[in-house]
Amino acid sequence: MGLTRRGVVFLLTAAVIVLIVLFQLGWLAFLADGVAYVTRPIERTFFNISRQTNSFFSTLGSISDLHRQNQELQAEAAGLLAENAKLKELAQENTELRQALDFKEKHNYTTVPGRIIGHDPEALSSC
Repeated sequence: MGLTRRGVVFLLTAAVIVLIVLFQLGWLAFLADGVAYVTRPIERTFFNISRQTNSFFSTLGSISDLHRQNQELQAEAAGLLAENAKLKELAQENTELRQALDFKEKHNYTTVPGRIIGHDPEALSSC
């Protein structure tokens, strides 16, 4: 007695409907608990793997952000070093100008502003 394809589909559909009804009535709760008990270790394993994978990719994102921030901070530090060097140069110039001003005040010289139009070439060669 061979079942036709239509008969097999009908029997499988009927079996699924009966199982759904029995499950809804609570008569298969022990079976669901048993399946959950058996599959729980597998579920935990997959959960832990997914959590570790998520943590790995979060770490990669954090590393990328840290690399970008590091480059920005290095550029800022280079700019600040250049600015600091310029300020030190200006401070040295300021000190020299103050000393020159102090020299003028201590010696009570009369100064006259003027434009230099030439230099003695002999004086330059002795330097």
